[in-house]
Amino acid sequence: CSHFTNVLFFFSFPSLDAPENLRLSSTRVDVIEHEALPEIRCHADALPPATYRWVSSSFYDKFSGTIADTPLLALNRTMQRDSAGTYTCIATNRHGSTRTDLTINVLCK
Repeated sequence: CSHFTNVLFFFSFPSLDAPENLRLSSTRVDVIEHEALPEIRCHADALPPATYRWVSSSFYDKFSGTIADTPLLALNRTMQRDSAGTYTCIATNRHGSTRTDLTINVLCK
């Protein structure tokens, strides 16, 4: 006599998602001319994990395109008036991308 048992297996796989909930450690920074910019961190929820890059619309950076390929924006220079502008963090994985802006104001000393 044969005996068969039906067994069902349920597997839970994490959902694979484009980056979402992109956030910055600060969305606006006022920095005094000739002083350093504080580090700004960008983070998104994503699976697989996102890669990050920063681009800038400031006059100082407008010809360089990508200014950082990390979630951390840490400019190794003092800020000049022409460094003011919008800095955009872009988070990307194979399912898509999203972006958010940081406004940097450079104030006269």
